[in-house]
Amino acid sequence: MNPFEMLNLTRYLPFFEGEPNDIGLAIFNQKSLREYCCNGVNGESCEKVWSALEEMHLDWNSLKDNHQRIQIGEEEFDVFASAMVVGANERCYWLVMLIRHQPDLNRLDNNAIILKHVCACLREDYLQHETLLGMSNELTVRYEELNLLYGMEDIESVYRNKTEQEALQEVLNNAKEFLNLDLCALYLPKLEIDLKSQ
Repeated sequence: MNPFEMLNLTRYLPFFEGEPNDIGLAIFNQKSLREYCCNGVNGESCEKVWSALEEMHLDWNSLKDNHQRIQIGEEEFDVFASAMVVGANERCYWLVMLIRHQPDLNRLDNNAIILKHVCACLREDYLQHETLLGMSNELTVRYEELNLLYGMEDIESVYRNKTEQEALQEVLNNAKEFLNLDLCALYLPKLEIDLKSQ
């Protein structure tokens, strides 16, 4: 699964100054390949620009504080980029915004500032998603461990009818079966316990 699919880029389109139908947002990696994108209603025009950007292999650093005008057929678009460092291992991507060309310089400046703010919000969203995914994985492991303990058929009868060694042996056998292991062992030298389940 693409880790950026959970980022809802579409909700940020109305923040930019311009006709929302003519705006697109995309995340590009360091090799200038598009990882994920969303487009306004005129998605076909945006798709042409995204494809052209992938082929151009732009130096995204050159766009960081500026924008670039790109012409596709009869249409002109302004393209903005902002660096986005995400994840625990701090991978660098580029959040790229395109909008149908506007001659108004104030709008261009405002859109560049808005893009930086959107970038900060997306970094937070990505981090929260990564954290929740980690917690979900941890809960899955804990759930499996609990199932292992509850998996003993009748725990009370085990304690009543078996010795400590026999009860521990049964726990080992259950662990081996539940975790699909070839060998499970319990070695506690101070308690003189040395058990195996093969």
